[in-house]
This record gives sequence, structure tokens and C-alpha cells, in this order.
Amino acid sequence: MSFLNSDEIEKNLDNLFTKDFDKNLIECGCYELRLGNDYYISSDGKGSKKISDQNPQIIIPSGQFALLTTKETLGLTSDFFGLISIKAGIKFKGLVNISGFHVDPGFKGILKFSVYNAGARDIVLDKDQRVFPIWFGKFTTPETKPYNNSHNNFDQNKITSKDIMDVSGKIPSPASLSKKLKNYTNIALGAVSLLTLLSGIVVTLCIVFWNTTLNNLNILRNDVKEEKQMLLEIKDSVKAERQKFKIHFDSLKNNSK
Repeated sequence: MSFLNSDEIEKNLDNLFTKDFDKNLIECGCYELRLGNDYYISSDGKGSKKISDQNPQIIIPSGQFALLTTKETLGLTSDFFGLISIKAGIKFKGLVNISGFHVDPGFKGILKFSVYNAGARDIVLDKDQRVFPIWFGKFTTPETKPYNNSHNNFDQNKITSKDIMDVSGKIPSPASLSKKLKNYTNIALGAVSLLTLLSGIVVTLCIVFWNTTLNNLNILRNDVKEEKQMLLEIKDSVKAERQKFKIHFDSLKNNSK
């Protein structure tokens, strides 16, 4: 088994592709597969879509899955196989291939990639952009049990309903979860601050009420004390007047004799 260099890939293009291949995309011992027209984004909640001249870009939101296809149609003979990846510049943005990394000998059709945006930002891909490098290897003898089109009943010429069901549904991204957690934290802190403020107000009102009540009690106590003193003074005054009246009455009584 050996791997093909750039010259060998160019010589064997007819053994590797059946449609839309371009020898100018061969470099550094690999062929750079271009982004195909069919795609699906898990957060869309709809069927597959197509890139067009009017809509020449795919936007994969952070934390979402996508199904991507290749423009090239492969047609490997039974003595060739492929190893696939994603270009480093796109990987660094957070795009991860989760569907597999090899192409079976005898495979015929477009390649379908299930990818995940693990980055913090949306990833934008352009129509016909070079995205997936593929390295080709050759067996010393042809594979006796190669891939065939009926393998697992997969349709390799389009994105199928099964493909979509496997990755459908909006998935919360780490960034959105972090944002929600931050919002909930802020709400909790706000609630704690509000409770602290309300508690302070209640305590202040209780202190004011208690002090006011004590002051009123002291005032009432002083008023009662003053009223009591006044009553005592009135009592003494009445007693003195009675004494004076008695003396005066006794004096009149003695004079009448």
C-alpha cells in the first residue's frame, strides 16, 4: 500500500472521480474538494437547501450541526481509497468533522460531511470554496469486497431525509448556555440585592417605629406625671381653702356669741 503524490493523482483522475474534478485543485499530495451546492443546518428546522449565485454562502451558527456535500463526484476503483479532513484555516475557526475520515475503495458518489461548529462565532463558507482535502492511497492488489452503491441503502448523490433526521433540531451552543447562565446569575444577584434593600427598609422602619413609640410613651408618661402633680396641687389647694373656710366660719360663730 502506498499514497499518491500530486503527479500520481493527476494521472489517476479517471480512477478517482467521475464528475466536476479539476486538476488545478491538486497540490501538496492531495486534492482539495470544493463545497457542494446541497447543505442542511440543524437550527433551520427545514429541509436541505442549495447554494446559488443569489445566495452564495452557508452560515453555520455557533453550536449547531450541518450537513455539507462536495461539488466533485468521486468514483474510486477498487484499488484506491481516500483519507479526508478539513482545511486547517477552517478547523481553527471551530468546524469539526464528525462523520468519518476515510473513503472506501469502490466508492461512487458525492461525499457528505456531518460537521459541528464548536467555535464561539458563526462560520461562513462560500460557494465552491476549497474545504475538504483528500489524500489517496492505493492497495498493492484491488480490494475484493469494495464499496457499492447499495451499501447500507445509502443514497450518495444527495442529502436524504434520514441524513436530516440524524442531525435535526436546534442545539444550545456553549456560548448561548453561558449567556443564559450569566443572565440567570444577574437575575439572582438582582433578587438578592432587592431582598437586601427591602430588608434594610423594613429594619429601618421598625427602628423608626420603635423609637417613635418609645418617644410617645415617654411623652405620655410625662403628661400623666404632670396631670398627677396638678391633681395633687388642686387637692392641696382645696384642702387649704377648706381650712380657711373653717377658720372663718369658727370666727363668725364666736363673734355671734
